[in-house]
Amino acid sequence: MDKQHEAATLPTNSIVARVKNNTLYGSLSFAMALCLITAAALAADELPAFKKGLWNFQRTLSGEGMQALPKNISSKRCADPSEDMRKQNAMLSALGCTLNPAVLQDNRYSFLTECPASLGLATRMATTIIVESDSVYRVLIDSEANVGDQVIKSHEELTVTRERDC
Repeated sequence: MDKQHEAATLPTNSIVARVKNNTLYGSLSFAMALCLITAAALAADELPAFKKGLWNFQRTLSGEGMQALPKNISSKRCADPSEDMRKQNAMLSALGCTLNPAVLQDNRYSFLTECPASLGLATRMATTIIVESDSVYRVLIDSEANVGDQVIKSHEELTVTRERDC
């Protein structure tokens, strides 16, 4: 599996373990850790509903300290985005992250997630999920992470499109 695809599919607990060992800083996996941590922080009753199937993920990353990272990342995989969000939510809660309730306005779910420094990476992430249909959505994430004595800010735009059944 190539490094881009591996980073896009790492489970959060693996990411946190690697962050604690300082192996993520300055790598693609570091940015992907922030993306994965924020992509699903909604309470179960606030989750948008998406169809299972083959999904195409198109990411654009930018931010301080990310010069060495690819700016555009693509991956495809069979997924159930709604279930993936539920699993990530449970994992984040178990790690001690604060998952603030989402605010729904029209087709936009906006929320804030904060994870403690005790995890090795104090983060604050503002996320907006824009639902176009049960087969198309966009995610906008603005993150701040405290890594040692540095604050790293990032912005991610993710466009996700369901292509077909698996």
